Amino acid sequence: MGRTKGFVLSEEEKKHLSLYWKGKKKSKEHRENISKSKRGNKNPNFGKSPSKETLEKRSASLKGKVAWNKGKKCPNLVTNWKGGVSSENEIMRHSLENRLWRENVFTRDNWTCQKCKKRGCKLNSHHINNFAEHPELRFIINNGISLCEDCHAAFHKKYGWGCNTNEQIEDYLWTVWNI
Repeated sequence: MGRTKGFVLSEEEKKHLSLYWKGKKKSKEHRENISKSKRGNKNPNFGKSPSKETLEKRSASLKGKVAWNKGKKCPNLVTNWKGGVSSENEIMRHSLENRLWRENVFTRDNWTCQKCKKRGCKLNSHHINNFAEHPELRFIINNGISLCEDCHAAFHKKYGWGCNTNEQIEDYLWTVWNI
């Protein structure tokens, strides 16, 4: 007996069906029936770019509304696109050279936070001398240190996000945690 579309199964029935189908292969006919039943459910616009008119309608409907993730007003979402232009800073931070620098810093520090000595946690590679103000030191391994997310956030909470120096990191590493 077949189920009707939209019928909701109880947890007990789901468990029973799961056990029933475990390790069994569906026949070719069964697979074809499943395929046929799913054919008519495709989104007709899938794979097509929206028309200019559609984009303008969407933009107009979003003007003045609060963005779900920012808490700020969206003047016009279409104007947020900058034609594929990225800042030099953004390009450098997403470059292969930066990725290799991070990996080398983590390897040198044995994948361990240099403040709390935790291992096996999410690490951040921190530039000792500021990334923006010292472009010549950006990818020098000795200008980096491995910090866990918590220690990295605590460092920047104490010293801010700009103009970081070697003296600050030395002071931070030798300061005992206030627990």
